[in-house]
Amino acid sequence: MAKNNFKLIIKQVAFPREHGSWGFVLEPLTLALLVAFTTDGFLIALSAFFIFLAHQPIRMLLNKKKNNHLKVKKTAFVIFFFYLVISSLLLFCAISNEALLVFIPFIIAIVMMTVYLFLELLQLNRNLFTELFAPVAITFIATSIVLAADWEIDKVFVFWVVLVSRSIPTTFYLHEKIRMLKKMTISKTLTNFSGLSFLAVIIFFGVKKLAPYLSILAVLILFVRAFIGLSYSSKKISIRKIGILEFVYGGLFVIINAIGYILMI
Repeated sequence: MAKNNFKLIIKQVAFPREHGSWGFVLEPLTLALLVAFTTDGFLIALSAFFIFLAHQPIRMLLNKKKNNHLKVKKTAFVIFFFYLVISSLLLFCAISNEALLVFIPFIIAIVMMTVYLFLELLQLNRNLFTELFAPVAITFIATSIVLAADWEIDKVFVFWVVLVSRSIPTTFYLHEKIRMLKKMTISKTLTNFSGLSFLAVIIFFGVKKLAPYLSILAVLILFVRAFIGLSYSSKKISIRKIGILEFVYGGLFVIINAIGYILMI
């Protein structure tokens, strides 16, 4: 019985509960590694992943609810310390080989994540715009990965725009889609406007040969998905199914863009 309780505590403390956050973290890091793999870039990605994992135990440590048992707090501290040490060692190994410029986006990401944690403690993290902090922060870390591969600044910027063309409209879409499932009033304006805006920008980059043409296809798929998703409501779909579908769309986004960058099409 005690063993089962310990396993339950570990599961509760060691891993983030929001399944959708896994996609937002893994997608940009995976895409960056696929198109600009270096040893230091890989270390940066691993460091970022352990920082992501550390979010859950630190939440448990700062949680003031009375039902947050002392044993849970102790376990959370040990796991948080473990994640922090591993992340710091990985980052130190990367820093020792790279110029400071490479880590400026990483520092921006850490600041954004810290602000998000503060907003979360104030219970403001479910605000539509504060929901953008975490997914956008990860895109900055992905730019550190491509900087480590000696990409030129203009190409790094375009790559970052490609990444946020997934994270920003998707955040707006999921916010409204969940409201739709809860029978709440929704607004399509931000989702459609952001989707169309990023599509137009990526088309411009494609025409100017700053981004692959396949990036246009990837963003177009996301726009059509959001347009249809907010136009029709199905009783058969659930939040869990939406999450699974987003993993599929995220995977497609990564694969299509990776092929585009690698083959330059």
